[in-house]
Amino acid sequence: MADQVGNKHGNAPVRMVRRCACSILILLLLPFFAQGQQNLPELLSKIEEHNPDSLKADGYFNLGTYYLFSQPDSARYYAETGLKYFTGKNYKPGIAWMLLLHGNIDEGHGSLNIAANRLHDALEIFTAINDRVGIGNVNNALGIIEGKRGNYPEAAKLFMSALNEGEKANNEKLIATTYIKLGVLNELNNNLDKALEYYNASLKIAEKDSLYAIICQLYNNIGIVYAKKRDLETPIRYFNMAFEKSKASPQLSGITIDALTNLGICYDNIGRRDVALGYLQQALDLTKDRNLPEQNARILTNMGGLFIDSDPAKALPYLQKALEMSDKIGHVTMVKSDILRDMKDDYARMGKYKEALMVMEQKKALDDSLFNISKVREIDNLQSLYELKESNAKIAQLELSKLKDELQRNLIILFAIALVIIVVTLTYAYDRTRRLNKKISKREKELRNANNIKDRLFSIIGHDLRGPAGNVTTLIDIIEDPGTPPDDRKEIIRSLKAQSAASFDTLDKLLLWGSAQIKGITYNPVSFAPDHNVKSNINLISAIADQKQITITDQVPPGLCVFADPAHFDFVIRNLISNAVKFTHNNGRVTVSADTGKEPGFIIFSVADNGIGIDKAYVETIFHPSGTSAYGTANERGTSIGLMLCREFIKENGGSIWVESEKGKGSVFYFSVRSVAAVS
Repeated sequence: MADQVGNKHGNAPVRMVRRCACSILILLLLPFFAQGQQNLPELLSKIEEHNPDSLKADGYFNLGTYYLFSQPDSARYYAETGLKYFTGKNYKPGIAWMLLLHGNIDEGHGSLNIAANRLHDALEIFTAINDRVGIGNVNNALGIIEGKRGNYPEAAKLFMSALNEGEKANNEKLIATTYIKLGVLNELNNNLDKALEYYNASLKIAEKDSLYAIICQLYNNIGIVYAKKRDLETPIRYFNMAFEKSKASPQLSGITIDALTNLGICYDNIGRRDVALGYLQQALDLTKDRNLPEQNARILTNMGGLFIDSDPAKALPYLQKALEMSDKIGHVTMVKSDILRDMKDDYARMGKYKEALMVMEQKKALDDSLFNISKVREIDNLQSLYELKESNAKIAQLELSKLKDELQRNLIILFAIALVIIVVTLTYAYDRTRRLNKKISKREKELRNANNIKDRLFSIIGHDLRGPAGNVTTLIDIIEDPGTPPDDRKEIIRSLKAQSAASFDTLDKLLLWGSAQIKGITYNPVSFAPDHNVKSNINLISAIADQKQITITDQVPPGLCVFADPAHFDFVIRNLISNAVKFTHNNGRVTVSADTGKEPGFIIFSVADNGIGIDKAYVETIFHPSGTSAYGTANERGTSIGLMLCREFIKENGGSIWVESEKGKGSVFYFSVRSVAAVS
């Protein structure tokens, strides 16, 4: 069987494993005791007014978990409602479980830093009240975050800590949950035998307690491990068991769909495509019955994947229908990106290179959009974190008010000496706390700045360098194909050259920006005549301007003298002129000027163009890290790094930089530099 899999559709098992591994990691978020074991009326009954707080905490937590992936807004509602209720009653266990629920929701939506903050707050409370089950669940959630970050050793350490807490508490459900996570971690590290050992240990507990959702998911997990071992007969047996056990419960329809899809891919790998199509069709019908358009599109993509290698023309209708379904979803998803990837491969195998190139450009634009949406979502989640901190501050104020009331009641019966001792003690504690808070705030600010630099650095590398670099291989493959027409080859070479130049420019600016962030900006001001620098930089850019027949006019008068770092001045004026040429149409004009009368002690330089202009909403963020890249009038690639560096260099030189622009009518970038007279 292993040889057969290796010879036929060698990439198919890998595709199956990658898809299913994602669903495993998502399901690991759900507490072991909540997965599919309680129905909605039973959960709602737990949060009724007459119930004790311990039962309500369980109810709110499980309600939020119940809706975690099907209706995230409802999950967030129960988390916030529960947190508000337990905070008002100062019920620490309830607050901790709601923070854990919030952390699970944030983690599921990719906000890992925010989730980690909430989870650490929950861990502090659970530790204070010695709740081992709570501590174990938080360690498991933190382990998932570290796993998603690729920090597998730390994830393993956290999972083992959770296992230790479960054993000390003699809580089999926590132990079984942790076994699954350790199994996934070993599976991701290709330690398949160890993964099976953990899965089977968890399965033994789940079967004893009749936890059907966990049993079904474990059948899928075990099947995937055997598929990775290139043994497809055993996976078929496990996927069949997952299907048979889950199909009777609508709550487990997600597992049923996974099992059917995996069966289809397995049968394709053993050469039984008719059977494979049958299973995939069952999964497709189930997604229609359950109104799951995203899963529907994924399965259509899998059905097309059966034919990409052998009959690409037959694969195309499935992929086109998947793309149509993806468009109906109504929001940008990774599903559409996967479909466009397969369509690009399919067109290339049919020799339709123009269509392949067009689809590749669509995928690239979609990936850029997904990246920007991720950034916007992270900003929104940061606002949520700020509101949470505000809520915690209000809790602290309420606790302080309560302490004052108790102190006032005790004043009647306390002796003067006791009052003095209390006042002195409180004053000392307050002063000590204030000093510690200042140190903590300073350290948090330093860590936040360092983290922002790291996030920005990696986002630029992943977004502005990885995309063009990844396209180079595809473009070279098409060029090397003897069937590529000469005209197409010339067009692809032009695109390859443009992407390589853009990548080099991005890398050069990235290194300069990273050096400035880590080592600080080197500032060596001298007095110099700026008109020579302007002419020199115009000459550097004139060749690019000539290609677009753009006229660059130098109106900087001779005889001016400024006090600044010449290297900084050169970078700023060169970057602004280059941007003006980049975003100006053919036969346009760019004008460089200087004004000595607008601001006393400063010379204001300007670079004006009659190009495409800038959206009003974008003007506010163009010099900041939140700025996004854009394309020039000749499809030149731009990044936000250059303008960020311009802002930092001008600020270091004691000046200001700003822009005035109107969409469709052009832009004027201004920056001020101190004159020699002002310095002296």
